[in-house]
Amino acid sequence: MKPDAGAGERYALYVHCQTTLVSTFRQLYRDQLTFGGNRSILLEADRPLSKAAKAALRHCIALALTYHRSGAKDYL
Repeated sequence: MKPDAGAGERYALYVHCQTTLVSTFRQLYRDQLTFGGNRSILLEADRPLSKAAKAALRHCIALALTYHRSGAKDYL
């Protein structure tokens, strides 16, 4: 995770862009999270996450950490 360049108080959680992770995250959580292209989840430093967004982010991190362990990359 690092500050999103030129975006003020925005931070981004990056994943490898050649995975299907952000596409999967977007399909699952488009209403709870904000995305940056095909490689990141964007977070506002001055805006607390809702309970639903925290749960979604937790799930996305778990999916990212286990991406290569799973033979099936389709989580839907």
